[in-house]
Amino acid sequence: MARAVVALVLIVGLSAAAPAAAQAPYKAPRTPFGQPDFEGVWNTSFILPLEARADAPNLVATEAESKAAWARASCSAFTRLGLSH
Repeated sequence: MARAVVALVLIVGLSAAAPAAAQAPYKAPRTPFGQPDFEGVWNTSFILPLEARADAPNLVATEAESKAAWARASCSAFTRLGLSH
C-alpha cells in the first residue's frame, strides 16, 4: 500500500512538472518601437513625499562644500584600504 502511494505521488509530481518545464522562457512585452512596454496599473502611493518640506535644509552644496566632502571621502577610502594619499 505504501509503495502504491509513493508511486502515485511520484507520477502526479512528475506529470505536473513536465508542462512547467516545457513552457517558453518569459519575454517582456515590447512597444512597436522595441522599447519595454510599461503600460498597466501602477501604485503611486509613496511613503515619502515627492516635495521637500518648507523647513528642510538646502539640498544644494556649494563648490567649497563639495570639494571638502570629496576630500573627506577620498581620504577615508584611502585609509580604509591602508594606502597613503
